[in-house]
Amino acid sequence: MKKEIKIALLTILSAVMLYTGFNFLKGTDFFTRTRAYLVEFKDLDGLTVSRPVMLNGLAVGRVANVEVRQNQKSGMFLLTLDVRNDLILTDVTTAFLGDNGLLGGKCVILEIKNGNKLVGGEMLKNGIKPGLITDLGGKASPLLSKVDSAMLQIKNLLETFNEMKGDLANTFKNLNEITTSFKNTLKSGQIDNILTNVNRSLQELQGKFTPILDKTNQLLTKANKLELEETLKKANGTIGQLSDILTSIKKGEGTLGALMKSDTLYQNINKTLLDLDKVFLDLRENPKKYVNISILGKKEKK
Repeated sequence: MKKEIKIALLTILSAVMLYTGFNFLKGTDFFTRTRAYLVEFKDLDGLTVSRPVMLNGLAVGRVANVEVRQNQKSGMFLLTLDVRNDLILTDVTTAFLGDNGLLGGKCVILEIKNGNKLVGGEMLKNGIKPGLITDLGGKASPLLSKVDSAMLQIKNLLETFNEMKGDLANTFKNLNEITTSFKNTLKSGQIDNILTNVNRSLQELQGKFTPILDKTNQLLTKANKLELEETLKKANGTIGQLSDILTSIKKGEGTLGALMKSDTLYQNINKTLLDLDKVFLDLRENPKKYVNISILGKKEKK
């Protein structure tokens, strides 16, 4: 009898441990009190029961239940979230459907803002956060469009180059022929002959122009010489005339000569100035002698 009791107790203990372990693996914490909140989603995108409820990267609860509601316009699925009791949610808290890392699967992400405190059982606002792959796909779409356009341009360029390949081959062939012809010309000495002829022509032109330049130089020299001789001749004549004038003055000829040779004119002018000075002095001292003015008029003689 005692053996059967032990077996029964061991079976019950094993069942309890199995249930507890299974729920623990699902995220059920029997030692932490929680509060239940509700949220609606139109699409779960793979979210299942026991998926974590995250807050800034920390698991603060789990998805306790998923209820399907076909006739509700607000949302097809009603989720019950078990959130830790020590976490205070407000009436402006939003529950987003998002990704738990790159390979972590779907989860519910809470975003808590300041507002009125909730006590549990309230409906939370919902939202959707795009996953990393979705976000990268949205950002990569314009880039892929540009890459596709660039590849199309490269393809058109290659096609154009392929069409021009024959023309380029002909062009290089013509260049090769021209280069070969130029080399042959250099080897045959034709360019040397041309340069020799040009040099000979220049020497002949120089020989023809040299006498002409010499004659021109002689003409210019003669013209300059004649002009200088005429100028000197005029200058000599002018100097001779000036010498004759100075000689006449020196001899006392003419008015300037008389002034330079005789001081009679100087003495006469000096004497005249002295006489005028005496007259002015006498006029100042004896004015009545020269001016007789009567205010009342002359008296008649009886």
